[in-house]
Amino acid sequence: MMGDQKRRVVSELRSARSNVRESMNDEFIDQVEHEYGARAGFYFAFLSHYTTMNIPLALISIFVMLLGHWLSWLDYLRLLGFLGMGTACVWCPAVVCMWRQRSNELLLRWD
Repeated sequence: MMGDQKRRVVSELRSARSNVRESMNDEFIDQVEHEYGARAGFYFAFLSHYTTMNIPLALISIFVMLLGHWLSWLDYLRLLGFLGMGTACVWCPAVVCMWRQRSNELLLRWD
């Protein structure tokens, strides 16, 4: 019985691989939690959250990298330092705060 469930979940993951949002929606995460427990549900929910939160940071980093071709070396290093401080002081606390809210929401729903 467990092998059939595992094959079904694996086939669902493979079929939805191209669209992260589609594969990690609330229905899928609830199904994982129901079949494999809260620990697995939180794992997949965190993967979804972290992936979604990395998209804006990746776009900003690509823009900074492209901008580096037109800046002097010193200005580019200053911009990288500013990006690093912004990531550490703004992005990281925002990700943690939003994950705390999301995990509390899931905990209340699954309890």
